[in-house]
Amino acid sequence: MRVSERITAKNLKIRNNGICYKWEARACFVFPYPPTFYTHKGAINMINIIVEGMTASGKSTLTNLLAERLKLDVMPEEFRDNYDLLGRFHHNRKWAFPMQLNFLVTLFGDKVYAKLYYELGYLSDGQFGQYLNLYESLAVNVKQPKLLIHVHCEFNEIMRRINSRGRQDEIDVGRDYWQSLYNAYESVKFPNEFNFDLSNPEFINTPEMIEKFLADVREHLS
Repeated sequence: MRVSERITAKNLKIRNNGICYKWEARACFVFPYPPTFYTHKGAINMINIIVEGMTASGKSTLTNLLAERLKLDVMPEEFRDNYDLLGRFHHNRKWAFPMQLNFLVTLFGDKVYAKLYYELGYLSDGQFGQYLNLYESLAVNVKQPKLLIHVHCEFNEIMRRINSRGRQDEIDVGRDYWQSLYNAYESVKFPNEFNFDLSNPEFINTPEMIEKFLADVREHLS
C-alpha cells in the first residue's frame, strides 16, 4: 500500500461497540468490545482480521463485504505525514529511509515495501538493517491477528484496475514499479494467512462466490 492509498485517517470515533474509522486501503477488523479501549495500542491488540494486498488487488471490496456481512467494525492504519515524506520520496528516492521509518512508527508498516526498496537500491545495507531492528523491537509488543486475508489478483487485472480508476499518481509510477511490487507481495508469507484470489471482477456480483468466501473466513476464525 503506497501512493494514493496512503490516506490520512479521519478522527477516531468511539462507538458503543468499538472503534471505527473511514478508510479505503488495508483494513483491520475488531470484534465488538467495551468502549474502554481508547488507546491506539489497545486497539491494535484487539484486531481479529487484517485485509492485506497490493494496490488495486481488491482490499476495499473485501473490507466493505466483511464489515457488512459479519457486522464488524473497521479500524484503519493511522498515517501521519507532517513533513510530506511521501511526496518528497516521489521526487527523490533518498527519502525512502525516513519515509519508511515514519510509516513504521505511525502505522506499524509492513516489511514488504522496505524489502522492495532495499532491493531497488533506495535503502542502503545499514538503513535496511536499522529498519529491521526497529521493526522487530516493535513487533514483540503486537498481538498477531486471528486471520490475515492476503488478497491476490492477476497482474494484468491489477493494471487494468489502476488505469480504469484513473488516479494520476498511480499511473505516473509506471508499470515496472507495479510489477516489482506485485512480485514482492506474491513472494511474502504472513502469519495466520488466508490466501484469496480476487482476480475475477464478477466476484462481488456472484452470490455463490461471496457465500463461499464468507464460509471460508468463518472456518478460519473458528
